[in-house]
Amino acid sequence: MQVRDPRGDKRLPTANAQTGTSSMGGLVDLAGVDLGNGTAALAVISVTRTAASAGPYAASTQILAADVSRLAATIVNNDTTKNLYIGLNGATATTSSTIVVPPKGAYNVPADSVAGQINGIQAAGASGTVSSLATTA
Repeated sequence: MQVRDPRGDKRLPTANAQTGTSSMGGLVDLAGVDLGNGTAALAVISVTRTAASAGPYAASTQILAADVSRLAATIVNNDTTKNLYIGLNGATATTSSTIVVPPKGAYNVPADSVAGQINGIQAAGASGTVSSLATTA
């Protein structure tokens, strides 16, 4: 399915979102939305992206608070030698958590957990920070 960009004669596949800057200086995401009847429309979504960095985390610590308006989140382990362990939806993070972000690695939070509280703990001896990038509507 193709979507016509009303700003020109470009055609955008519905699976690909285009990102630009509005005249107000804020971020705007453009995405094709399937209308369910074989047609599509271009949706304009105004979003805010917030970056933060803290740590190291020797105990389970809140990385991102619960936020129902959050659309996406990425967690980055900035440590060069130690793993970061993640707890989703308010779960306490432990060094036996199943979500492991390796040194200098990133984790994209899945859609079913993106609005919940995200906690993290780094392996003993970690000295690097943890960064987060959250996108909210």
